[in-house]
Amino acid sequence: AGRVYYDPGPDFQIFPGDRVVLMGPEDALEDAELILNEPEPHVEEEFTNHFVLAEVRVGEHSPLAGRTLAELQFRQKHGATVVGVRRNGENITTITPSQRIMAGDCLIVVGFADRVKELKMQEPL
Repeated sequence: AGRVYYDPGPDFQIFPGDRVVLMGPEDALEDAELILNEPEPHVEEEFTNHFVLAEVRVGEHSPLAGRTLAELQFRQKHGATVVGVRRNGENITTITPSQRIMAGDCLIVVGFADRVKELKMQEPL
C-alpha cells in the first residue's frame, strides 16, 4: 500500500486496484490498456497453451469455504494454482497449502488458459 516499484521484474504481481504506469509505443500501450481493463482473462484459441492469471470468486455457501488448499487438492482438481487471495479488500500473497479458503474470497489463480477458463465458468465456486 502506497509503494512505488520502478522496473519490476517478470515475476512481479499486480492486483485489481493497483496503479500501473506503462511506457512504450502508442499501439502497444493501447493493446496493454485493453488487456488490463478486461473483466475476464484474455484467452484466444492460439494461446490456449499459455499461462493466464485470473480472479475467481468463492460463493457465500461454497463447499470450499473453511477448507485448506491442501484438503481441497485445488491444483490437482482444477489445474490452476492459487497465487493470492483477496479477502475483505486485503491482498494475501504468501500462499501455502495450509491456506484456508473463506466464503467471499477472491482467489487469484494462474494456469493454462483453457483450465482457467473452465474454472471461471464455474464461478462462483
